[in-house]
Amino acid sequence: MPPPDDDRPWTRRLARRPHLFTVAVAVVSVWAVVVNLARIGFAVIGFDEPFYALAGWRYIHGDDNHAPTQVWGNFDNFEHPPFAKYLFGVAQLIAGHQSVVADRVVAALCTLGTALVLGLWLGKTAGRWVGLGAAALVALLPMSVPGLPFRFGRYGYLDPVAELFAVSAVALAWVWFRRHGRAGWWWALATGASVGLAAASKENGFLGAVGPVLAGLALAVRDRRDVVRRLLQSVAAVLTACLVFAVTYLGLGHPVEAFQFMRRFQHLHASLGHSVEFAGRVTQHPPWWAFLWFVQHGIGALVTVACLLCVLAAIVLRRDRLVVWCLAALAGPLVFHMVIAPVVLSYYWVMWMPLFLALVALGVGELLGSRRQWSRDGFRVGARIIGAAAVAVLAGAAVHDTYRTLTLPDTPHRNTSYSTAVLARSPLTYLRLGERSGVTATDSSGRGHPGTYVNNPTLGVPGLLTDDPDPSVTFNGSSQYARIPGAPWMNVDTYSFAVWFRATRPSQYVVSHDNLWGSKVWDLSLDKDGHLQCVTFAPFTGGGQTAVSTGVFDDGVRHMAVCTKSGHVLELYVDGRLAASKTYPAFIKSTTPLPIELARRGDGSGSFAGTVDEFAFFGTALRESDVAALYSAGSLPTPGR
Repeated sequence: MPPPDDDRPWTRRLARRPHLFTVAVAVVSVWAVVVNLARIGFAVIGFDEPFYALAGWRYIHGDDNHAPTQVWGNFDNFEHPPFAKYLFGVAQLIAGHQSVVADRVVAALCTLGTALVLGLWLGKTAGRWVGLGAAALVALLPMSVPGLPFRFGRYGYLDPVAELFAVSAVALAWVWFRRHGRAGWWWALATGASVGLAAASKENGFLGAVGPVLAGLALAVRDRRDVVRRLLQSVAAVLTACLVFAVTYLGLGHPVEAFQFMRRFQHLHASLGHSVEFAGRVTQHPPWWAFLWFVQHGIGALVTVACLLCVLAAIVLRRDRLVVWCLAALAGPLVFHMVIAPVVLSYYWVMWMPLFLALVALGVGELLGSRRQWSRDGFRVGARIIGAAAVAVLAGAAVHDTYRTLTLPDTPHRNTSYSTAVLARSPLTYLRLGERSGVTATDSSGRGHPGTYVNNPTLGVPGLLTDDPDPSVTFNGSSQYARIPGAPWMNVDTYSFAVWFRATRPSQYVVSHDNLWGSKVWDLSLDKDGHLQCVTFAPFTGGGQTAVSTGVFDDGVRHMAVCTKSGHVLELYVDGRLAASKTYPAFIKSTTPLPIELARRGDGSGSFAGTVDEFAFFGTALRESDVAALYSAGSLPTPGR
């Protein structure tokens, strides 16, 4: 005879009320949809969203071309594998136009899909309430990265897509190693296919499956026949993953070139590093703990403590293969991002959070259940108090994030426009070059440093910014230029300048603070092969000191160039990304009132043929995040479009 209800743990009584579980599933489902899809067209756009949107649009329309020989900046985003961008392209095709919002819908649905996969897997393995808790954590817990107001999983990045297939691979591998005979082979192939799609979405997507497969092989080692079978199945899974990965490239016009470009880019990216800001410092190669620092700041200190307590409870109290499986799934990503990878960005951790949250849910189940017979009453009470407190903290964070999602004031598009972004960084002069007549190039900085148009360049030409009616100016490549008179305010040791241009060959000096003979400080020019170069000069000898792009930019396409000089470092950014960086022992500083000129060198040579727009000069060194913000503000359409 079963014991009376009052003698059963409350979790068992709860589980015997299916209507309550159904209500909980409905509440979590509706809540998850709201948090991940509400206000999906919010105006703040992530830096990489437009690159992926354009690439997906081009993929789906067959516009991808040969991979460039340089390793920075290409419209097809061959820096990463294509599968997620194909999904983005399909979504944009359904929307009927190129759209960042369509990509965000794909990402949000993948985030919800990850929650569903994790919920079904853990629900089947560890109990439906544990599964529901894990799904709720993935779908509702705030996971923030700098610059984005909402949870990361709803933005049009590659990571949410890769996350879905990476988590699916871990769940499929669990089923695979619990099946024998023919079924084991089919589950192995399914695992491999999921790994292939994860890696085809983002190249490190395979990492989550490495630890579980190794753990499965280790557990099978006691049976020689079984371990041989599992090894052969693992080989089949790896081959399937490679095949699926390769197939995703076949839709590109030149798949081998695209793959080779990705390899070159990743190798160079690893060697050069990536500027990232954290813990009050900026560095190209963050230390090992930067990955964990981003996690803690992304979910908050209190949530981090609650999660760690629950994970500890799962490890200490549960102590079963499921916990080992989840820990093994985290091992590969942690080792890679904390030990091997020289580049760690602020959002890399989000992709692996579901596996961590699986352990959190298992720990909550143990704390609230405390079913073990050896547990004393005092221990059970204490464990339930800790579990309830952790649930309260996690639920509170989710509620607060939902409130922010629904109430954060809309950001008008004008607040993210290029001119606003420039003015927010206090330029010393800012020529929008938007005049339709006259000879004065107005200084929009408010500092009173205007320029003058010389020899009647063509004014009122359509501007180079997106969603901005302000026009630009075209120069004929011979006699036309614009000049800002020389003044002491230009003579700064640390500086940056930004300019948009569209060039045709032959072209040379886009902007210069350099008259060749009397004095020279810096210039931005295109060499005879079309490479963009930021040039400074050495003291005494006057020798050129350059940061030169590997890409060619006299291609008739609009580009944004930014040059920065700070200390001994000279950097060139093109289209929002670092194109070249050089270190020099010393730089010339002007001691005479040398003008800044657009479309030629100060001695009258090297005239520029093309369109110039939005020139700004700063007395500070713009950071990579500043450059990204400027490019995003000038190149992106309103999100709702």
